[in-house]
Amino acid sequence: NVDLRHEFTEGWERNLVMVASNPRFADRVGNWDELVSILIAIAKGSHYRPQNLESPSPYFARVLEEFARGEPRYVKRFAQLWDSVTLLENRQRWEYPVIWNDPEHGRLDLLGLVVSSDHTQTMVTFHDWVPVNADSWMRLEAVKARWRKAHR
Repeated sequence: NVDLRHEFTEGWERNLVMVASNPRFADRVGNWDELVSILIAIAKGSHYRPQNLESPSPYFARVLEEFARGEPRYVKRFAQLWDSVTLLENRQRWEYPVIWNDPEHGRLDLLGLVVSSDHTQTMVTFHDWVPVNADSWMRLEAVKARWRKAHR
């Protein structure tokens, strides 16, 4: 239920860490701890610039600023996870599982696929969520049909 033509129009607004404290998204992720732990591990070992909470890059600082305005229970859990998660070094290509709970069509099992640019001065990343089974593909098609109907 997002129209990227009108919402989340800036790149930093689409960062998964930023939306991980927004109940509109976070409440639908069935494996929130696992997903956020992977995001933290990648941020800590970023090939662009390894991140930390004390002196983040300007981009990550903006993401964290918005994240901190989100639902307090997610913000608190993120801080707990940050301290316990170890980094994944220099990952330019990675994947992670997502369990997405659509209120109308149920559970979708997805695989997040990420490829970042090899150039360390740019932050171009290709990111997609792909259904991992036929049932999830069918549910995704139903979700897309609902979106198309609502945005005509």
